[in-house]
Amino acid sequence: MQTLDFFFTVIWIIVIFAVIRFLGVRFFNSPEKYRADVAALAVVVAFLMGLFWPFSNRAASEQAPVAGSVPATAMPAAICHTPGPNRSKFIRGIRRAQGGHYSGAIDALLPDPNSSASTQFQTGCNIYANGWIADMDAKTPVPGIGFLIDSTKVVNSSVSYGHGRPDVAKAYNAPGLVLCGYEHAEIPTVGLRAGPHTIQPVVLSKDGRSYHAVAQPITITLQ
Repeated sequence: MQTLDFFFTVIWIIVIFAVIRFLGVRFFNSPEKYRADVAALAVVVAFLMGLFWPFSNRAASEQAPVAGSVPATAMPAAICHTPGPNRSKFIRGIRRAQGGHYSGAIDALLPDPNSSASTQFQTGCNIYANGWIADMDAKTPVPGIGFLIDSTKVVNSSVSYGHGRPDVAKAYNAPGLVLCGYEHAEIPTVGLRAGPHTIQPVVLSKDGRSYHAVAQPITITLQ
């Protein structure tokens, strides 16, 4: 693009010079034809000054940023992933149950399904969890899963359960546990204030009215 701009600029200079010189020759007598050349040259010089003056100002304004400063356009906007079609839902009136032998873990908590694990999240956005939960007595997957938030609210994330975990099945020598994994289980943070919170995986009963806590809660921070 710069080569083309220079080429057309040269053409315009030649055309302007020729036109002005032609007009000067028409209006000056023969001994004073040099005046036409002088007038044409003066106009061309004025044209070039007007042409390149803005570029000199622009170059000055586009200096490299000072070290340590970040241009406004370089700051990425925060991305908040709202619940999708397989959204997790809070359960009202659920109670904690006793008994049973369940095991599991949260392998990772993610601010985005395609990001890396973190413990820092944005208030009002989803947290995505990966891990596994299993019934260790029956050596089978559980009826449903969820997450206990701050030991008070339970979110139903069963829609994300049933993914393959051959590593768990091999570790416990139980082929029936191969589908005990969950991936990108949505944990909403709507209504939670900024600051520390705890998240703990739970097993949901078939009727969804009770839960069993699994593993240890993980502390995260909302910003």
